[in-house]
Amino acid sequence: MNKIGLLLPNSVVYSEMTLSFTDGLHLALDALPDEKRPQVYFETIGNGGKQEVILEKLQKLLVQDRVNLVIADIGHHAQEAVMAQSKANRKLLYLTGLGANLYTPIKDNPFTLVNTFQLWESAWQLGKRLGSQGKKVLMASSFYDSGYQISHAFQLGLAAGGGEVMGYKIPEQDWTREDVVDLAKKVKESGADCVHSNLSLPSSQTLLEHYPESEIREIPIYGNATAVFASETEARHMPEVSGFCTWDEAIQSNDNLSFLNAYKGEHGILPNLFSLMGYEAGLFAARCIESGVLSQKPQTGFTADLKSLATPRGLLSLRPSGHFESPQFYFSTGRDDSNGERPHKLEPLEGGGNEIAEEITNSKNQDVTGWLNCYLCR
Repeated sequence: MNKIGLLLPNSVVYSEMTLSFTDGLHLALDALPDEKRPQVYFETIGNGGKQEVILEKLQKLLVQDRVNLVIADIGHHAQEAVMAQSKANRKLLYLTGLGANLYTPIKDNPFTLVNTFQLWESAWQLGKRLGSQGKKVLMASSFYDSGYQISHAFQLGLAAGGGEVMGYKIPEQDWTREDVVDLAKKVKESGADCVHSNLSLPSSQTLLEHYPESEIREIPIYGNATAVFASETEARHMPEVSGFCTWDEAIQSNDNLSFLNAYKGEHGILPNLFSLMGYEAGLFAARCIESGVLSQKPQTGFTADLKSLATPRGLLSLRPSGHFESPQFYFSTGRDDSNGERPHKLEPLEGGGNEIAEEITNSKNQDVTGWLNCYLCR
């Protein structure tokens, strides 16, 4: 029997994270014939993602449960150790996540592939777009969120496009109404003409709730995909948030519409980012099962036919670095409301958006972040 292991984190703020991921995973695996459906073993790495905990859980999956493939969302700090342990045991490893931190390029390791939502690249593209428009940006973040690379990626893109950072608003705790008032003061004093929001869900909701009553309510807000999707809460009463992403519910491809309909038919709600990443992991696992790579003895690594994957985002292709890349970035603005007064706009980026591969590779050596846990696992 084919066996798959899951190493997934917990999140207090995004309590639905793990369930949404596994719902997406099983939706893809359930399309397999009964005799090919794998047995799935689950281990949680908690909120912190400490390397010794991750390696202990991985060893259990590999040695005790005897899985053939491990699907892991572990953050970037433990990546090298997990890759080495999987390779030493000749077991396949599929690393996933939202991609707020850059993964190290994979060299001389046919047992590991990486697939993320590419938040880092999306932030770079947003910065480049605003920079090319000559924007002057006030950065709204927090002590927690600035422990990742999204703000840095945005500023690299902004500088590449010719824009300018006018100042920062970074409280140590979650945002309050008073922080929004102080943000407005900083925007006016600095001469910024837009705000970049890099906030987790509670702070993002606070910003969006109080922004319409502030002195800068006409100043546009931009952010990463999680900020854009947070703005759908009470959409009529909150400001639009615009940003780049590699997937959106509004994509009208057959693969995406099929995914949306199947997921809603199974669970009664539309999928979120975590559902998508779980679904893509399930699609990849199903491909591995169908190709017979999981039953190879001894396993020799991922085969060439597994280096592309048709998903709701389009056909993912493998970079030389061992990372899958999405074929298209989208500039997403606003969310639909019940009255259709704020239509959701989705603009494909000309050229796809993956021309920044060299920028990503070059910046890896200068990016240092402190958080051990995966992005959003708070």
